[in-house]
Amino acid sequence: MLGKSSLIVCGSLLLPLIASGQLMIEPLLVEGEPVPGIPGATFGNPDRVATNDSGQALILTDRETLWGRQGPEQPFVPLIEIGDPAPGVPDAFFRLFTTQPARLGETGIMATRLSLEGAGVSSGNDRALFSIDVNNGDVHLIAREGQDAPDTTTRYAGLFPQALASDDGPITFAAELEGFVFDNLPDALYEVPAAGETPSLLARRGDAAPGLEPGVTFEGIRLTSIENGTLFFSAKVEGPGVDVFNDEGLWYGTPIRGNQILLAREGDPAPGSAAGDVFGTFFSPTVLEDGQVMFLSELGSDLALYLADPLSGTTTLIVKEGDAVPGVPGATIVILDFPQISQAGIFATRATLEGPGIDPENNFAMLQGDRAGFRVLGREGEEFPSGSGEGRFRILNDAGQLAFITFENASGTRLYATRGDGRLLLIAQEGTQVDVGGVARTISRIDQLGLATRDFFDSFADDGTLSFLADLDDGSVTGVFSTFIPDVVFEDGFEAD
Repeated sequence: MLGKSSLIVCGSLLLPLIASGQLMIEPLLVEGEPVPGIPGATFGNPDRVATNDSGQALILTDRETLWGRQGPEQPFVPLIEIGDPAPGVPDAFFRLFTTQPARLGETGIMATRLSLEGAGVSSGNDRALFSIDVNNGDVHLIAREGQDAPDTTTRYAGLFPQALASDDGPITFAAELEGFVFDNLPDALYEVPAAGETPSLLARRGDAAPGLEPGVTFEGIRLTSIENGTLFFSAKVEGPGVDVFNDEGLWYGTPIRGNQILLAREGDPAPGSAAGDVFGTFFSPTVLEDGQVMFLSELGSDLALYLADPLSGTTTLIVKEGDAVPGVPGATIVILDFPQISQAGIFATRATLEGPGIDPENNFAMLQGDRAGFRVLGREGEEFPSGSGEGRFRILNDAGQLAFITFENASGTRLYATRGDGRLLLIAQEGTQVDVGGVARTISRIDQLGLATRDFFDSFADDGTLSFLADLDDGSVTGVFSTFIPDVVFEDGFEAD
């Protein structure tokens, strides 16, 4: 619960459909502020924040220290620091975070890749994946380059950084294996059921590709997601009848090797489009809570968003470039960005429009929709000032609320979000004042939310709690802040029940 000391004033807003008044913003961690319980220590520069629906949080500072919070009222404590001994690797120490930590699962587990140094460490075994448990601070080795790869006769040659901790516990990761041609595509997918357990192989290069002709095998496999016991991945294939126009597919099923079904394949007819249109490269596939799948596909020179039902075998077009824009007479979508998709089946994306009266000062719009269609959430020159350019760092929670940052030519950065009924709110902007330890500080720039997909940094909880990074005062100090996006907005401001 946010306290009275967190009160800030957002100011008077003149934009239509945007609430004005007061909201609560709480500083979670601010550069240079004292670390509770560690005399003389201060927080470094925060780089990313990840949260889950339980109010647990992870913040990386100076790319050297990973801080964790067990719950909303708990202090941040250091979980991993560069120079610490590396668990499971005798005489080795953490040297560097080689990637940003991935998403924080609802069980409080996160996975990340670090480089190592110390006795016996060389260029062939100096990177490893570790799991971190925010609940108790436990750190466990998942896999290390140069180790024997389970269920194979070879070793890990490389570990891809995007290891995913699912909400129900298991961790999934992708690896390169020795003996295969290096082509920047993972050779294998693995699952770790729980911390400290041996990874099990889910799929690997050379396996028969389910649903395709005999002799067609996986060439490279890209991890997409694994939730509630459902594995989803895309893969390149090779073999009889395969060419550059049909060498990619999407697979869906249980996390058991070979127990997946083909959902869609490049070169197959694309439903809902003109005769002769076929699927191209696939992007942004997301498994929904009801088992259906949303994914983006190339459609000739355009992009299109689809909904697929693995049980019925049906695939439905939702929106594509060239579609008319509801509420904007004569306008069509010219460019459709990669969407953010929630497990509830709600999506949001940035679009560039063209049509009568549309020019570079009003051609940016944010779209939001579901399996039934979409609407314009806000448009440059109307809800957003002209020159807004684009909405970046978009993040969508599973309740369907969207948060994003606009980078505007004249007025700088602004943070927007939607409440549960879809109404668009201005949360903070350059000049917003925040209370940090009893001192009024001024936001000079809003920096970051989560990354583009929910499988990496996720800082928008389903209850409406949003965390973000912002520079303060002259820009020399960065902080992480949290606010609650309410379901009820009053005429003179908004507050939570």
